[in-house]
Amino acid sequence: MTPTATDRNSHHLAAIVSSSDDAIVSKDLNGIVMSWNGAAERMFGYTAEEVIGQSIRLIIPPDKQSEEDEVLRRIRAGKSVTNFETERLRKNGTLIPISLTVSPIFDAEGHVVGASKIARDISERSNREARLGAMEAARDDLHARLLMLVAASLAMLLPPRVALPIIVATALTIGVWYGIANPLLGRVSLYSRSGVCWA
Repeated sequence: MTPTATDRNSHHLAAIVSSSDDAIVSKDLNGIVMSWNGAAERMFGYTAEEVIGQSIRLIIPPDKQSEEDEVLRRIRAGKSVTNFETERLRKNGTLIPISLTVSPIFDAEGHVVGASKIARDISERSNREARLGAMEAARDDLHARLLMLVAASLAMLLPPRVALPIIVATALTIGVWYGIANPLLGRVSLYSRSGVCWA
């Protein structure tokens, strides 16, 4: 029998799903997995045989179960969920950060009968952002320490009436008034009680 155009399109679509680097999953309106491609196996650690017929909640962490409730609510209403960043649970118990897109599946009459889900692993990006955040935090900490050193040096070297405005400005600049200004103001107050004139 000669394949029809519909058959060729179906085979082509199946090949795309099978070879995709993104996890592509379909589920019914109760969240029961109906299909599970190779990328989903690699991403989550479950084979298709293990997960088809099971609830998709199998890969959802306990503290994120409410996300599935909201996803199913939107799908039943014929709405999609696009580029939702969250975490899912691998078979080995580790978490994987993903970007999730879920779309309703309609039958020939236009009724919603299920959902297709595409999950993209964003671990590399998340790790890169974490490293960048750590570098920025270290830079800010170094900057604050240098300002603290300058302020402390000025407090020791300059007359209190000259040093105080600089100390206050430094403390406000790095946002740690009680960490820098209070101890140094205490030192200045001690100078004042020792007879230093502020006028």
